[in-house]
Amino acid sequence: MERIGGWLENFDRGFAPEATRRLVGLLARASELDDQIQLVHNDFRAANILTRNSRTTGVLDFDDVVIDHRVSDLAKASVYLGTLFTDWRPTPIAVRQSLRAGYESVRPLSRSETEWFEILELWHGLMAIPGENDTAGWASAL
Repeated sequence: MERIGGWLENFDRGFAPEATRRLVGLLARASELDDQIQLVHNDFRAANILTRNSRTTGVLDFDDVVIDHRVSDLAKASVYLGTLFTDWRPTPIAVRQSLRAGYESVRPLSRSETEWFEILELWHGLMAIPGENDTAGWASAL
């Protein structure tokens, strides 16, 4: 909570004011996250996932591994899953929904994780906006 509050105070560039207001409101009402931190990949996206016949066969790029909450890794993956090295665009909503549904078919989110997923997905989305000239549509994807 402090990490996001600090980012809002010091680093939010104001490119999506409605989304920022929504994040502030969600953060103000948020309860404590009820899971333990653990080792997470922290960079799941199309460029780092190997597939064959629509099945995942491998995961690459462990340079960004951190100790964090699982739901933070899921939220960040939801934002960046569609990005490639040569095409840095927001992940379509249908893909984000499929990712979450697939995740929850194996491990459902708790009530607090569900609450924090929305907060974290919005925060990662705000951080992804490249600047005022957002031709890829990151701000509108929020």
